Amino acid sequence: MEGVHKTLLAVNEEFLVSEAPAGPLLLALRQKDILTPTDVEQIRCLEAQGPRAVKRFVLNVLPKRGPLAFPAFLEALQEARAQHLVDLLLEEERVLCAACKPVGLPSSGPPHT
Repeated sequence: MEGVHKTLLAVNEEFLVSEAPAGPLLLALRQKDILTPTDVEQIRCLEAQGPRAVKRFVLNVLPKRGPLAFPAFLEALQEARAQHLVDLLLEEERVLCAACKPVGLPSSGPPHT
């Protein structure tokens, strides 16, 4: 997972934990093979602690699931009818990426004499 995506998940963790629909999200992530069988077992153990504990676990696991994890997470949110969360994350990604681009660097053309 790219650094900007890890940052987005970390910065928005509390909001995602409170807003993301746990059941549909987990189902979609399982179907996309983002969650491993071991993850599913751990989730089953965490279910007794409630959906917030499960979602927090998923958000902590996602960064370790490779470059396809963030796009799969966005798709899973869409499938779980949480488009507002997708929109939020994409807008914040756009802002973060724009802030990372260097501004005002000299052109790579020949120097002026």
